[in-house]
Amino acid sequence: MISVTKPRNRRQRVKNLLVPFLEEHIWPLLEPEGFCWRRSLRFWRGDSSGRQALEFAFRLSRRRTDPVLAYLCPRITVRKPGLGKQVQKLMGEETTAKKNPEVLVHQSVGLVSPDRANTRWILFGEEDLTDLGPFLGEYVKTYVLPFLNRYRSCRDIVEGWESGDERLAPPPGGWIQMVAACLEAGRKEQAAKILWSKVWGKAELREEYRFALRQLGIDPTPGQREEPETVPGTAQILDAPLP
Repeated sequence: MISVTKPRNRRQRVKNLLVPFLEEHIWPLLEPEGFCWRRSLRFWRGDSSGRQALEFAFRLSRRRTDPVLAYLCPRITVRKPGLGKQVQKLMGEETTAKKNPEVLVHQSVGLVSPDRANTRWILFGEEDLTDLGPFLGEYVKTYVLPFLNRYRSCRDIVEGWESGDERLAPPPGGWIQMVAACLEAGRKEQAAKILWSKVWGKAELREEYRFALRQLGIDPTPGQREEPETVPGTAQILDAPLP
């Protein structure tokens, strides 16, 4: 018989099932790697160079007639404390329009596997966790932990972008974090190239990011016709500090 209990009760039921599941299959893998856990659905570690979280988020079906108990959608988040200040330098008064400016990675764990998909696991009942435990533990060990160990700092992520690592999804709040991250990592010329490549040929974006362009010494004049690979003023970029 399909349950018609209230969403709040269903959510608490799923959480009550997941916490001991995570304690048995996931926590033994993450504890030796320096993660913290308070018997929630979220594990975390980090310092001022970067903070990571692995959260076993889930969502309930919107239909009461759906036999699915929950959809398990684990996700990875990497943030750089203080990056918002760099974004503010770039955006000026427009900073408030950018949500979560410190977040560089916020994506499904499925994107770090060879399939590169927004993977989710369907739970019909508690018995599904019995089969899922060993599989998900192996998945975290094989794909998620190597990714988290590779991308622990701002510089790590910038180098990943530069190398074309397909496991890295674009920043959730917009690519301006990529520009700010490059500045944090001391890659000012790369920051200018990314910014110019995003606004080249797009008058509205050039106007929106006019302040940031000028901060990096790039002429935002709509009439510019340089190719995307040619950044106006690049020769002066490395010598010009941000205000």
